[in-house]
Amino acid sequence: MTGTYPRQPRSGCLPNLASAVKAGTTHPHLNVQLQLCGGGTFPTIQMVSGQRARAVAANLNTLFGKDGADLDFIHMTRYHDGTYAVVWAPVSWSQSGSTTTDIGHCPAGDPYTTNENLYRPSPLFEIATVSAEDVRWYGKPAWKIAFLWTNNIRYAVNGWNSTQDVMNPPLFSGVIRLLAEPTMWQHSSVTLQATRYGYGECQPNFTTANNDIFHTMDLVVAVPGNAAGQARWKRNQWVQVTFQGRSAHARLTDVCGCNNVDLSRGLATYLGFPGSGKVTVSNP
Repeated sequence: MTGTYPRQPRSGCLPNLASAVKAGTTHPHLNVQLQLCGGGTFPTIQMVSGQRARAVAANLNTLFGKDGADLDFIHMTRYHDGTYAVVWAPVSWSQSGSTTTDIGHCPAGDPYTTNENLYRPSPLFEIATVSAEDVRWYGKPAWKIAFLWTNNIRYAVNGWNSTQDVMNPPLFSGVIRLLAEPTMWQHSSVTLQATRYGYGECQPNFTTANNDIFHTMDLVVAVPGNAAGQARWKRNQWVQVTFQGRSAHARLTDVCGCNNVDLSRGLATYLGFPGSGKVTVSNP
């Protein structure tokens, strides 16, 4: 990645700015909307409660006020009480520009050297939590709403991240596209070995096998490479992954090239998965 500190907004873009505005007449609600790079706004979150919508907008503006914040690390997660949320992992651009990593076997030198303070131990910054009111409003499960909100925000932000400011972007031309809705996994539960992967920040390898942008902290599963053509492992499905009694819903979107399932860093972290062991994949 390249760029100067501070990194927001991108050169030629309007500043990142969130606001909560009233919308709808038959079913009144508020849209949390973000200012787009070239002008105009994009609605990212709908909420019935004005207080909650204004609080989410304030949280986003607080995040946008952090000069070095890497907005590629806005992601969804699940808390231990079972609720799903949109958060930011406090990953910041290195002000010195001298912080590098070989995590994920990134080769040295551009465009692979990552000049960021990755994965430092810090509390998550909460942007929005999905409530029962949101589930009623959207008519969707909480995990689907969390993924929707997350990608809507990532679509609209005007910061430098691995897809919007990548050198010679191969697929996206500087735009994080909106996600297609996955189908539901409709097969018998299976328990098999698992591993942990991540570190999609090693450019330019930042897409999954179905061309989604890979966000290492999202709840994502990669399927066994030797079974990638089987119906059970068809990509772009919702699955439930369980490890030692703890479960989370995840998107099955990638292929690992191995004989087991691969869990993203975000999914493994939530499940308490140490890097090896068996997990159960089941219908969500």
